[in-house]
Amino acid sequence: VLLIVTLSLSVHLVVRYRELEHTAPDIDRLTRAADAARLMLVPCLYTAATTIVAFASLMVAGIQPVIDFGMMMTVGIVVGFLCTFILVPALMAIMPEPKRALRTSADPTFTRFLALYVERFGAVVLVVSGGLAVLALFGISRLEVENRFIDYFKPSTEIYQGMELLDARLGGTIPLDIILYPPTAKDDSTAASDAMESLKVDLVSEPIAGIDDDYVGDDPFADDPFSDDPFADDAFGSDAFGGEGDSTPSYWFTVQGRALLDRAHGIVDARPETGKVLSLSTAFKVMDGLYGAPLGAVEMALVQNSMPKDVNETLVLPYFSAQNDEARISVRAMETSKDLRRDQFLKELYATLINELDIEPEQLRFTSLLVLYNNVLQSLFSSQILTLGAVFLAIGLMFWVLFRSLSLALLALAPNLLAAALVLGTMGLMSIPLDIMTITIAAIVVGIGVDDCIHYIHRFRVEFAKDADYHAAMHRSHASIGRAMYYTTVTVVIGFSLLMLSNFTPSLYFGALTVMAMAAAVAGALLLLPKLLLLFKPLGPAVVSTHGVS
Repeated sequence: VLLIVTLSLSVHLVVRYRELEHTAPDIDRLTRAADAARLMLVPCLYTAATTIVAFASLMVAGIQPVIDFGMMMTVGIVVGFLCTFILVPALMAIMPEPKRALRTSADPTFTRFLALYVERFGAVVLVVSGGLAVLALFGISRLEVENRFIDYFKPSTEIYQGMELLDARLGGTIPLDIILYPPTAKDDSTAASDAMESLKVDLVSEPIAGIDDDYVGDDPFADDPFSDDPFADDAFGSDAFGGEGDSTPSYWFTVQGRALLDRAHGIVDARPETGKVLSLSTAFKVMDGLYGAPLGAVEMALVQNSMPKDVNETLVLPYFSAQNDEARISVRAMETSKDLRRDQFLKELYATLINELDIEPEQLRFTSLLVLYNNVLQSLFSSQILTLGAVFLAIGLMFWVLFRSLSLALLALAPNLLAAALVLGTMGLMSIPLDIMTITIAAIVVGIGVDDCIHYIHRFRVEFAKDADYHAAMHRSHASIGRAMYYTTVTVVIGFSLLMLSNFTPSLYFGALTVMAMAAAVAGALLLLPKLLLLFKPLGPAVVSTHGVS
């Protein structure tokens, strides 16, 4: 991007130098190069300043890669501007004189044809521009940020194929952790009390091996029921339930807790977007199979310490935090699913769990990479609006200061607004989602496209001052600075079109959309802008034009 921006400055210097070769062929090369640099310094300084503002606006996006891009471009344009105005005039001063006839401004050119079209069919330009604006607004209303990471790569790449393999054989790609907390303190204590009562009944009816039969009397819990219980320290110690000296089992190791967890696990597993789902419910089902029947209160209370340490670390600890008394459901989303809509999926799953489990919102929390990635994507909408708002406000104020005319500033913004809207509208119409790459396109379009408007208005004011003839000034501007704008656009289009060879889809979109945007920007500067100048006459009253009525 920096190379293309710097090349555009060089093109304007070279075109101006060639004009001086035609209009002042007798002056020496050094003087001609110095004059070209002097004449182009002010408009190029304006364009560099506004381009810097456009890229600096990315720093308010709130996304670090976008901020870094804006900062690097801001510094790079300053360096590029200085290098261009030092090196290019020096090189022009030492290059040999041309040995062929130079094209004069009166020769037929593409830009001359555009000037004639604006003069004869200006109403068509306005109608088409209005239609494109309406279409762009409709497309913007259809913009979305939902995209699949796998779509960033072509199907022929190893990355795409690897992600397909992960989804097909390993149960999903993007992790999501669902955290469940116990009910409120009142409900929690009731459940724990019920679990303890169930545990007492089981101990009375079926004495545990290792406890003397004489100990089980009329009231085995009268004094210290677990003073000689070999499981007391392990079952109710800090390892299993997170409380040092706590004699109450965790809610998740009770019948009520398991029932809640099993229901939550089933709801998540039933979603088409989910692949592998693991939780304490998985461990309980494994224990059910080993035990030959569903675990009771005693078995669940002792399940953690009744298993070998390595099995416990695999089946229990990843899905249960003793310290916070929270259960974790580990999910992997199917990235290859055509129906995956992250934001919609998370919102629907959250609402379903709250309603069907009949729990409070504070008992449920979503986290992990899927949530973080979704938050980044959703923030792109606000970042895009904030970025574009900042760039147009800043450039509008700069136009007002540079041209010392509010009307000229507003007219100069119109083609750039249309070009940026066309980019976003095309993305919406073609279902190209916003992402970290495409969010920068609108700012780049404004940053580079605004250069054309500055150059054209600056030259138009110079030409208008000669005879106060809007039509004549337009024709002379198209024949001079218009050619430089045309060459610059060709350079930008060729440069950005190379990105369409990339295997990384966002880079491909970036190149294609920027090519379209640059074409729209130069068309706006050479068609819409001159028509607006002819229509509103912001430079004051005009004399009768030799090209028509002004």
